[in-house]
Amino acid sequence: MIFALIKFSSTVNSREVNGVQYEEEKVDNDDEEQEPVPTVKAEQSKIFKVIHELISTLKEDHPELALRLHLQAA
Repeated sequence: MIFALIKFSSTVNSREVNGVQYEEEKVDNDDEEQEPVPTVKAEQSKIFKVIHELISTLKEDHPELALRLHLQAA
């Protein structure tokens, strides 16, 4: 989960750098009208707070793993 959040943070960063606006995407379906699919708005600070919480939870039972994950996330 931690590595998925780090990858997600990279995606969010590339969108911010490239100036991609958060818009509602429409699903292309010629047969019928569908509601737009809302996109998720995420901030990197919130993502890293979740990563920090997960690592802190691991710290009690697996301190070496928590240290390695902390160094990986930094």
